[in-house]
Amino acid sequence: MKTVIYLIVMVCLISQAAIAQNDTSAVSVARESLTNFKKSISRENYKQFNFSSFEEGQNSTLGEEVTNQYIRLDELKSFKEGNSPDQLIKSTGRKIVALNNSNQDVVGSVELEKTKGKWTMKSIGRSTVISDYVRFTRQGSGGGWVLLRVLALNRNFAAHKVQNQWMVTLLGNVPLGDIRPGVEESLTKVMPELQKEANTYNGLPW
Repeated sequence: MKTVIYLIVMVCLISQAAIAQNDTSAVSVARESLTNFKKSISRENYKQFNFSSFEEGQNSTLGEEVTNQYIRLDELKSFKEGNSPDQLIKSTGRKIVALNNSNQDVVGSVELEKTKGKWTMKSIGRSTVISDYVRFTRQGSGGGWVLLRVLALNRNFAAHKVQNQWMVTLLGNVPLGDIRPGVEESLTKVMPELQKEANTYNGLPW
C-alpha cells in the first residue's frame, strides 16, 4: 500500500513539474520539483522517501549539478583491447542536481529529462550514488569531474581527464575484480575488469 501511495505521489509530482513551468530551464524545474516534493513529505511518511527524519526532507536544498555519462553494456562487451575507451562514453541527456541538507551534506538528488524541448522531473529522493559521488569530488583535486556509470552492472565511478586520459575512482564499497573502491585508476586498466563482469550478465544491453 505504501508503495502504491509513493508511486501516485511521484506521478503527481512529475505532472506538476512538467506543466507548471513557464521557465523551462533545468534549474527552475529542479527548484519547483523540490518545492512540490517537500509538500508530499510528512512526519508519518518521511521514511518512505528514504529520509532519516522529517526535518531532513524539509530542509533539503539544491546543491551541485552532476554531469553524468554512461557506458552501454553491449558496447562494453564488444570493446577491443587497444582501442580508446573514449568511444564508449556517452551522455545520458539528463541532468542531475544534488540535494543538500542544512549541513550541506548530500542527501539525495533530482534527476531531470528533456522532453520536447522542456525539462521535466524524472525522479527525486535519496540517492546513495549521488551522495558518494559528490562527497568524493568535493574532496578530490582538479576539475572536470563526471559521474560515469555502467547502469546494467550498477557500477559507478567518479571520472575526470588527466593529460587527456580518463582516470576513474570506483564508488561504493564493492570491489571490481582487482579494482578497489576509492582508489584512482586509469579507465584503460579498469576496462578488462568491467568486461569480465559484463560477460557474466545477461540482462538489458544498456
